[in-house]
Amino acid sequence: MEINRRGFLKLAGTIGAGAVIATYRPLILDILAEAQEEGYTIAWLQGQGCTGCTISLIQYPDIFGALQGLGVSVPFHSTIMPEAGYNAKEVLDDLMPDFLVVEGAVPVKKEIGIDTHYCEVFGTPFEDLLVEVADRTQVGVVAAGTCAAFGGIAAGSPNPTGARPVSEVLPGKTVINIPGCPAHPDWMVLTIVDIVLGKFPELDELNRPTAFFGDLLHDICTRKKAYDTKKFATTFPSADECLLDLGCKGAVAYSDCPVRKWNYGTNYCIDAGAPCIGCVYEGFPDKVSPLYAKHVIGLPDESCVVCHRKHGMHKGW
Repeated sequence: MEINRRGFLKLAGTIGAGAVIATYRPLILDILAEAQEEGYTIAWLQGQGCTGCTISLIQYPDIFGALQGLGVSVPFHSTIMPEAGYNAKEVLDDLMPDFLVVEGAVPVKKEIGIDTHYCEVFGTPFEDLLVEVADRTQVGVVAAGTCAAFGGIAAGSPNPTGARPVSEVLPGKTVINIPGCPAHPDWMVLTIVDIVLGKFPELDELNRPTAFFGDLLHDICTRKKAYDTKKFATTFPSADECLLDLGCKGAVAYSDCPVRKWNYGTNYCIDAGAPCIGCVYEGFPDKVSPLYAKHVIGLPDESCVVCHRKHGMHKGW
């Protein structure tokens, strides 16, 4: 089956990008190679996080290789770039990036008793560096992972570092949020490819691409039939019962994990017997904790789902 570049993203949104990436990997490499010829560059800054989103992305070594060398170049990424120290600083200082990808939250407070911010890069508070690089970014800003998108674990109570999502630090800019702990590599790759093609992704009210975060996980869960027939697991392990009573947060998580799955379409949390912990949810982790405790009053019904879609929180939470 042949597909042109412009039809690629449309197909990805229709049948799920996991299958598309597996089938059209050569086309993705071709798109990214074409992008390099046009000189696209990415600056990847890391704030208060665990580097998990980077590790997630480089599970696709050929695609990531394309981002590095064969396609869109990534001259600054502190985890993978060969330069270090002042040499790395010179790379960033000279860079006028097309895209800025930010991983991790942005701490805005100083350390207690010390005139030093909790996160500094090259001796500069990360917040200031982020604003400065964003001001010279030509095309767009992407917040990779829940910490960057919504604050995530870094901003969990009592949040002593004053961690903030990227969008709060860059209020005048459109920040594309790709939540997840970590963000799925498909979500990152396809968003970058989408922008390279000159097609800004459709975003929801939280600036998430609707192609990936348009469905409530509860609605497309592989164990939805068990929920509908009221087959609820009461203990682990459970092969096919609904995990609502064991803490599943699929009723507040918007994500295509059940159809996309992880590790090249191998599995996802619920099929592996673990409840969804709601890592893509804007209230993660505080509003979904404890992770293995049921947090709803009664069982979610259609009125609850409508309530969440309207107000951003599940009835009874």
